[in-house]
Amino acid sequence: MGKNSKAQDAAMRREYQEKRRREEEEKRRRENKLMWQIVIGVVAIILVITAVAVAISVVGKNADDTETDENLADDSNAPKMEDLDFSAVKFENVTNTESETDYVRLNISYTDRDGFLRTGDVVVRLFPEVAPNTVANFKELVSDGFYDGLTFHRVYNGFMIQGGDPEGDGTGDSGRTIKGEFTANGFTNNLRHVRGVLSMARGGYSNDSASCQFFIMHEDTASLDGQYASFGYVVYGMDTVDGIAATKVEKSSPTATETTSPVNPVTINYATFVTVSK
Repeated sequence: MGKNSKAQDAAMRREYQEKRRREEEEKRRRENKLMWQIVIGVVAIILVITAVAVAISVVGKNADDTETDENLADDSNAPKMEDLDFSAVKFENVTNTESETDYVRLNISYTDRDGFLRTGDVVVRLFPEVAPNTVANFKELVSDGFYDGLTFHRVYNGFMIQGGDPEGDGTGDSGRTIKGEFTANGFTNNLRHVRGVLSMARGGYSNDSASCQFFIMHEDTASLDGQYASFGYVVYGMDTVDGIAATKVEKSSPTATETTSPVNPVTINYATFVTVSK
């Protein structure tokens, strides 16, 4: 075959260059298409993630709203103070029992203001209709003998006496905590903190930090209403509470801010369920 003419060579070069140009354009087109597919895919993933997050948020809000609505709906069912039975009982009508009841007897030893060792009884009536989980927790601890041998570590005359701490200094718990059943925590509780009311202590860091420590009101303190889970009332033995409130106290440490630590132990000898006959 003979050699190509210069014109033919030029034509072939142009054809080759045109072919390469078209190939490069096709390559760029495919790359651009792939890039846009990737961009669209990423945007789609972001939209899906955002939609899921919004859906979860809406579901959570609806659940919270439902819970709030249920709590509000329970307002009409929550017992009021006038609905509760605070009737005093006679100690001769009180009988220890191994069966669970809504009455608990605390047998307590303490040193009175004159330095004499005393032993007295406090009988509390529990109100499961006011704070069901709080009462159930307290009953379980009584059944387990948890409170036997523990103390009232904080005695504040004219305010309250606090006990039930296994550490004996206000830092202990039972190994579990319960949801706070009081109004500020979204649970309607109309049992006011009047003299003789039994309520759960908790840490200031959480509404749901109550565990085993409780307190008995020595005098009315309205500032606690709606802030702590009140759940019972002393139906016998306020004279014992008065005696404990009058015991000598000191600061628990040189840096303590209040003088409420008993000089002599105030000991819960035992806590037991009792029946009360009419």
